[in-house]
Amino acid sequence: MKKQRNIQVDQKDSLSWHDWRYYPPWNYQHRSGSRKPRNFRHIVLNNGAHDSVGGQPTVGLQTDIPSIARACGYEKALSVRTVEELRSVLLETEKRYGPILIEARLCKGARPDLGRPRTSPIENKIAFMKTLRSDMEIYVK
Repeated sequence: MKKQRNIQVDQKDSLSWHDWRYYPPWNYQHRSGSRKPRNFRHIVLNNGAHDSVGGQPTVGLQTDIPSIARACGYEKALSVRTVEELRSVLLETEKRYGPILIEARLCKGARPDLGRPRTSPIENKIAFMKTLRSDMEIYVK
């Protein structure tokens, strides 16, 4: 039986928006780093802005997320800026043990016709997982 890879995709705001009194930032990164789940991949999407609520800038691009992840015990942590870099890193880390964090530094902005979601979070999850499965076949072959 093939061992499953666990992939968590976050936006950079989920790392910093929590109320520090109740949810210390990087808490789950620290747990993931200290427990060393070998099959864990953590992808953080970082565009340095709150695009969905007006595009206000954040300190996301001034924060060294990979260094924080390494300090929390991740085996490897790095940033990518292009689709080609992301593909290369995914292939490079496929056979490595984790936890591994990949920060994807994205351009600010959204499509002008981007509306509000019309599907439920569960429907989004299922569609996203189908896309990942079909895209990962490209990397595995």
